[in-house]
Amino acid sequence: MTMTKKPGLRSGGQALAPEAGWVGSAYFGKGGTQARKGSGLAVHSVNPELETDLTTPARLRLLNRAISTAPPGRSATVYLTAAGFFQCDIGEGISTGAGVGGGAEVPKLERALRKLAKQHSEEVLFVVGVDIGDQAQRQELWWISGCSGVIHRTGRSDIPAVHHFAGYALRGYVCGAIIGQSGHRLDPQRDLKGTDVVLDAGHVRLNRMWDPTPGPQAKRHAFHQMINSIGGYAGAVFSHAHGPDFSTYVRDCDNWIVYRGSAPFPGEQAGQPAEARSRAGVRI
Repeated sequence: MTMTKKPGLRSGGQALAPEAGWVGSAYFGKGGTQARKGSGLAVHSVNPELETDLTTPARLRLLNRAISTAPPGRSATVYLTAAGFFQCDIGEGISTGAGVGGGAEVPKLERALRKLAKQHSEEVLFVVGVDIGDQAQRQELWWISGCSGVIHRTGRSDIPAVHHFAGYALRGYVCGAIIGQSGHRLDPQRDLKGTDVVLDAGHVRLNRMWDPTPGPQAKRHAFHQMINSIGGYAGAVFSHAHGPDFSTYVRDCDNWIVYRGSAPFPGEQAGQPAEARSRAGVRI
């Protein structure tokens, strides 16, 4: 007899904590330079907290809470989630997933996200991480336009295309694909001509250690190198999920951001808690 873990439960039947996360915000001018808050292109990264509710309804609530915390302003707005923010046909053992379950759940998730997008103007774009298949056989970014709800799906291993939105040129990656892990490594000098902002939907513990020694730390160091390199040509925002051991990492912050010509990780390190009513300093 095969036992199936119910959505919203840890192994052993223990209930997960309520959904929680943070929002990191950046404001870009043309070419990826820094713009004043409320002007240019706003990019809000939605960074979930691990070990909280992983189900699709919970992740939809968290996304709505992020919108409430950092609502669209007068300028064009992008909401970027971590990779695997939603997962379809998922098996156990995926740490960031929101087990959607069942082959019919991809169109079901599409309908839910279209409905959400249609509540917003054409000046809003959602760039959402979706993992499809047991053990994340296909990792995708879904680009969902406000008002129309049109969805464009790109895979981790696809050659990243430039997406034009509100006069800005955006290029998207899924986590380590940006440094060549199961994807096409970004070469900033070659690839970023005419690009304004790079978007990377990261996974857990997005590479916050400085130590470049072999092993996982080397990959983390590679992310630091990449975000520094991007800053010479464009701006960038990296989303990520908080792991349970995040306090042991050097780069424990929500603002994985770089503006063109500037040092990375500017401003406050802590993002805004994502909640229905934004109350600074209160985490849900």
